[in-house]
Amino acid sequence: MSRLLVAAIFIAIPVLTLCQQAQAATEQDASFDSLMVDINVLSNSDIEITETQKYSFLSGNFHYGYRWIPLDAVDSIDAIQVYEDGHPYVLDPAVRQWIDDCQKAGEFPDENCYAYYTWTEGDNLWIGWWYPETKGGSRIFEIKYTVHGGLWFHEDGYQLYWQAIFSDRDMAIGSAKVTVHLPEPVSSTQLFIDSYGMEAHSSIVDDRTIEFTTGSVPDNTGLNIRVIFPHDIINTVPFDVGQTRGVGEWLVSVWAGLGAAFVLGGVLSLVVIRRRHTNPFGGPGYQD
Repeated sequence: MSRLLVAAIFIAIPVLTLCQQAQAATEQDASFDSLMVDINVLSNSDIEITETQKYSFLSGNFHYGYRWIPLDAVDSIDAIQVYEDGHPYVLDPAVRQWIDDCQKAGEFPDENCYAYYTWTEGDNLWIGWWYPETKGGSRIFEIKYTVHGGLWFHEDGYQLYWQAIFSDRDMAIGSAKVTVHLPEPVSSTQLFIDSYGMEAHSSIVDDRTIEFTTGSVPDNTGLNIRVIFPHDIINTVPFDVGQTRGVGEWLVSVWAGLGAAFVLGGVLSLVVIRRRHTNPFGGPGYQD
């Protein structure tokens, strides 16, 4: 296969913001030490994502975190789970109310448990998690979820575009790494790799793994990664013809009767399937 010479960019899901709330009477200070994002592209076109976020709590009381993911550029997101030290948090609808109470009153409910909950507001999926009161030390959170309809189709290959380092935060990140796993081995000559936003170093680790690494990431700065790979490593068409999926719209136009004047009694139907591309720097689901 020839080297993919493509310039199309596809929109995915910018992601995530973590907010930690201190008690009103206590000054809050924390650092975002590292962010590791593992993106696993499955052969059925689903995308499994794990974000590992490490925080150090320097002063003040901390009890919860949350993030949001736009849903307008994907089919759906499910299989959501929050882990810490390999232990899963328990799903509990009360988490949403506890977080709301903290934000409005500045006081923590007396709940020392490990729990999480998800909800939807508008086009955004929210994930909130609750942990025992923390003063000092550090915590490492793992947030896992599966994205359906997150790949972009292009005539030269399927395209993964992801805002792996979310920009909606007021803390710098000490360091970050994004790892993309492909479902099957692919020659480096059949890959197109790029990134946007924060300066990052990209490398092909092996025939199924690509890495993007950064140094310190300033606040309000994100990293968008792009990987384009051959069609034949995906065994399921990720979008239904004629349906709106992911970042664009499949357009099906049937041209009937082309050549009817030239072929006796014949009708030639040509089906052209193409995808309308969206400006990746201003389209749905994208955040600076």
